Amino acid sequence: MRITLIGMSNVGKSYWSEKLEKSGFKRFCCDDMIEKKLEPILKKEGYSGIHDMSKWMGQPYEEQYDDNARKYIFHETEVLKEILDYIKKNKGNNIVVDTTGSVIHTNNIILHQIKMLTDVIYLKTSSSEVEKMLKSYIEHPKPVFWSNQFQKGENESDMKALKRCYPKLISFRRLLYNRFADKTIYGEKLRYKNINENDFIKKINEA
Repeated sequence: MRITLIGMSNVGKSYWSEKLEKSGFKRFCCDDMIEKKLEPILKKEGYSGIHDMSKWMGQPYEEQYDDNARKYIFHETEVLKEILDYIKKNKGNNIVVDTTGSVIHTNNIILHQIKMLTDVIYLKTSSSEVEKMLKSYIEHPKPVFWSNQFQKGENESDMKALKRCYPKLISFRRLLYNRFADKTIYGEKLRYKNINENDFIKKINEA
């Protein structure tokens, strides 16, 4: 079984991929692999770890953001190429790919190969979760590729613009996730029930 988990940050991709890893799946964590690729740049600028990578990338209103966001997506694409090469050479293995929220912003060739070689599972968030996700993003930032979804209004503060545009980013990504996914399940609900990795696989098969 080869699974690619997609969706926004904090929806449960890492939670479920780690559970599957414990049950014997080969796990690829794109966040960790991208950080490894960026390590020389991050170290040079005094950064380390996923939260520092977010500081390095910056927010869409900061000067360094556009350049660093391009570097981030480039390395994310390279990471996905490596994962796809592994999958092609190890077709009999159980594999789970824990993607970043920005996987759908890489390129169509990569996305097509992911769909050809794995089952793409969209861990969907409900509309009621948006406020909670925004709060989590502000308090514990992760690198986010905004894809032109951030636009600051006249006389609008940076934070006010961020809070206004974040739901727009989620809506935009939902469209892309829905197009890309083979199957969709509500990710956040699964974490609050007594569900193990076998039940999770069953949910995928039933979707």
